[in-house]
Amino acid sequence: MKNLINILCLVLATPLIGQIADRTETNCDGESLSIYEVGDMGMPLIVASKGFDCTICHSQADNVRDFANANEDLVAVWAAMTNTYSSAIPTCGELANWSSTYNWGESIFAFIDETEYWLELGTPRYYVIHPATREIAYEGSSFSTATSTALGLITTSAEEFSERSNLKIYQTGNELTVENPDQMEGELRIYSITGKQVFSVMLNQGTDRFFLQGGLDNGIYIASWVSEGVQSTVKFVFTH
Repeated sequence: MKNLINILCLVLATPLIGQIADRTETNCDGESLSIYEVGDMGMPLIVASKGFDCTICHSQADNVRDFANANEDLVAVWAAMTNTYSSAIPTCGELANWSSTYNWGESIFAFIDETEYWLELGTPRYYVIHPATREIAYEGSSFSTATSTALGLITTSAEEFSERSNLKIYQTGNELTVENPDQMEGELRIYSITGKQVFSVMLNQGTDRFFLQGGLDNGIYIASWVSEGVQSTVKFVFTH
């Protein structure tokens, strides 16, 4: 029997306009993410520029962790780690100690900002990047403003999305059936909740059925596609 996959509350359908340049960062485990990959998942991105030698950065570390943990399905959080007052290049050992001290987990993508790309006017500094336009919606030192701005970018409801796209996703074992009668041709990408792309396929108007080679683990995934310049994103739960 086909089961309609559970659709979560975050969905977007927004014209692609005014994009900023993409940028890829790599953490100390060799994992890489780019701004556009996060945007393709429909998630606002907060980049926190943090200094290992910054007292305020230490005092706000718990707040960043708590927000990231509470909103990991809605907002992506990156931490660009640097030294604010020293010219010494930070090490992965320092990052590991920081993560251990403040219990930063997988909900925060932390990396060494070796070129000080995100360091502008001192730390802490927060950037909020719009998931569809890739524009900087906020830049400043207020974490509360950054978080409220990011959450404010999540505005489209599941009901509104259904009315716009009429797209349905069904699951039978490892097979997914995508029905998109109102959509033109476009590329569908599926990401894990951590931002790793696990599958991509071109969709045609009507019903497309495709099999995910190797299947998926149980969990939350993001389906994202672009058709005629409009990006649409929806989260779903995959269960065997």
